[in-house]
Amino acid sequence: MTAPAPLPAPDGRMTQHPAAQDHPWLVAGAGLGGLALMHAWSLHPELQSQPLTLVEQSLTLSEVGAGVQLGPNATRILRQWGLEPALRDLVCQPELIQARNAQGQVVGELPLAQAVEQRYGSPYWCVHRGDLHRVLLQAVQQSVQRGDAQALQLGSTVEAVKALPQSEGSGLQVGLRQQGRELEFVKAQALIAADGVWSAVRRSHWPHSVWKDSDQVAYRTLVPMDQVPPAWRAARV
Repeated sequence: MTAPAPLPAPDGRMTQHPAAQDHPWLVAGAGLGGLALMHAWSLHPELQSQPLTLVEQSLTLSEVGAGVQLGPNATRILRQWGLEPALRDLVCQPELIQARNAQGQVVGELPLAQAVEQRYGSPYWCVHRGDLHRVLLQAVQQSVQRGDAQALQLGSTVEAVKALPQSEGSGLQVGLRQQGRELEFVKAQALIAADGVWSAVRRSHWPHSVWKDSDQVAYRTLVPMDQVPPAWRAARV
């Protein structure tokens, strides 16, 4: 698995279905969660005709991070979404998980690979976050290009959310700011916040709900297998 380069994305203007102008459903954040939701929406027979707009503050989409482990509950859904062919050459299937003590001694093992597939009917995958993000983004862009009711709007940040006045019915007023422009309020049936740890939506509604620094730091990286000492070259995690 290698870290992919950022994927070029459409410009910041909205690529939209005409129906998306009238009370769309909005999703904030084009990370793994936001893209997965949008792709699932485009496949659902009762939702795919409903206008959904995903807004993302960045103008270029990419996913930072290292590896992510996907259990059979997740890989089953990715298969149902038809994404396995695109992911097949990007994932690996470890043989087992090992738990070790501070001295490096194995204190427990959990078989994976064929054992997981046989028991749960779906595999256990390890994949780079950037690779998974790229596959999801390509699937979303395909639905937008088909002219489905989904739209992807880049360079836009959700800065405010409030309920519509009762005289205007149910729904929300969502304040969007495109880069270099003034704040603009749009109407929405609902807003789904998938804008990450530093969520602007959460700060707007729950200003006292903040992440507390644990003073613990974990550093993660990827090393090509041919550069790893021979004793460590094993299909286990």
